[in-house]
Amino acid sequence: ATCCCCVAMSTTAYGGRPGDGRRGLETFRPRRALLRDDSAVEVGPFRSVSEMERGRDLMNDVIRQGRAWPFEDEFQTLDAYRGYFLSDAALVVRRDDGTVLGTFYVKPNF
Repeated sequence: ATCCCCVAMSTTAYGGRPGDGRRGLETFRPRRALLRDDSAVEVGPFRSVSEMERGRDLMNDVIRQGRAWPFEDEFQTLDAYRGYFLSDAALVVRRDDGTVLGTFYVKPNF
């Protein structure tokens, strides 16, 4: 179960309002790049709810593995994930076929 205290604490510095990850990206243009294996990717804003769900799945996987995030509880709802991860500028790395490989955000460091 999600610890509501942890979710509330983790979102407070960033407002905690579920967003779409586009804050501050009004003039951002998606960027194309090649990976080491020469596959083409695009880095750009989240395009759909399914990309948001995939981002949450990726983050929850990292939380379960205990690799990089200081959370013990996963984001049980999409709104909880959106309140933390998508309240400011967030980007997706996707293959040309639409497969989401990863996500990252840019936020103030309070």
